[in-house]
Amino acid sequence: MQVKLIMNTSQNILSYILAFAVSLAASTVTAQPPDLIKTSAYVLQQPATDTPLVIAVDFDIADGYHVYADQGKFRFKLVEATGFKTDYELVLPPTKMIKDPFSGFPPTQIKVFDGEKRLDIRFPPSPDLDKGWQVQAELTYQACSDSICLPPETLKID
Repeated sequence: MQVKLIMNTSQNILSYILAFAVSLAASTVTAQPPDLIKTSAYVLQQPATDTPLVIAVDFDIADGYHVYADQGKFRFKLVEATGFKTDYELVLPPTKMIKDPFSGFPPTQIKVFDGEKRLDIRFPPSPDLDKGWQVQAELTYQACSDSICLPPETLKID
């Protein structure tokens, strides 16, 4: 009976150590330095029956980092658009081509943007605006440096 109790206690201690190690490893993998990529979304232009709605997203990207602009790593998803048709135009900031060190060998060319940039999401004018309007969307992006990629981030736009 005493051997069983010691064994259970040893198993519990081992379980706690293992759980701590796993949580420490997970926090190390997912932790990212603060403020490398700052984003903010806001209404740049209020809509009217003859004026498009323009939502702006500002990026402030730390020196040495860039945000992928290609479809696979940069996605805009319209969740809901009330008062508007669901068509929109996504206007990306100016991009540049770089050799992506994470694309394999030989590295492939990929579009990125860096520094302080703004993208616009334009919804065409709508005659239904007198009933009110609402837009919910998600913008998923990934930032990298030459030596590390941060986990993808999703900015919710309400």
